[in-house]
Amino acid sequence: MNLLLANASDKRGDTLHIEGRRALHIRKVLQAKVGDRIVVGMVREGQGSAEVVSIVHNQVVLGDLKIQAPTNVPTVRLIIALPRPKALRRLLQTAASFGVDHIEILNAWRVHKSYWNSPLVELEAMREELWLGCEQGRHSWLPTIGIERYFVPYVEGLSEQLGTKLLAHPGECAWLDEVEPTAGTTTIAIGPEGGWIEREVESFTQVGFHSFAISDSILRSEIALAATLAQWQMLQRQART
Repeated sequence: MNLLLANASDKRGDTLHIEGRRALHIRKVLQAKVGDRIVVGMVREGQGSAEVVSIVHNQVVLGDLKIQAPTNVPTVRLIIALPRPKALRRLLQTAASFGVDHIEILNAWRVHKSYWNSPLVELEAMREELWLGCEQGRHSWLPTIGIERYFVPYVEGLSEQLGTKLLAHPGECAWLDEVEPTAGTTTIAIGPEGGWIEREVESFTQVGFHSFAISDSILRSEIALAATLAQWQMLQRQART
């Protein structure tokens, strides 16, 4: 945990009351004592620090919150074809650790129907993974998340979305470093481990998505996501200099 992430439900007036896993981390890993200051983030409000006021059993009370609004709000939105549930956990944590704004979990032809029955696909379970990812990446901007079971109407609705639209689809297409970042939102679509079928690629292309590759290798979804986000952040950084 590189950031203690809290939200409105943790607030009691001017203090934060932290319990459970996060309180245990403060006590056992950080070994914080009363009077110490620790790094704190408030969900979608910003980051700063807070002072440890008291430590009683499994509850830590923090006061003197000093939170600054974020200077850079994430602009990347992800569309992710539902992977195997265990891979979904890693994928969500990875996405949140890089700092993204929103994630849409999408059905696709090569997504096994049984995946949708997993309790790990429930919104609350997915939010928990995103929370862990934010703690790891030291981001307070907890991504919002949604589920889309109907591919065609969802993708058709993306035609009005502005900004850069990218489709991860290895083959005869541009490499990611050939794509010039533009201002505003970037939407990146990552397919299932078997890849998008051609009809799905055509649907994305018709609403303005550009296919790209990041490697000559065929990668698992979570590896492809990590490599894509890392490269895209580098390209954005270079575009600003």
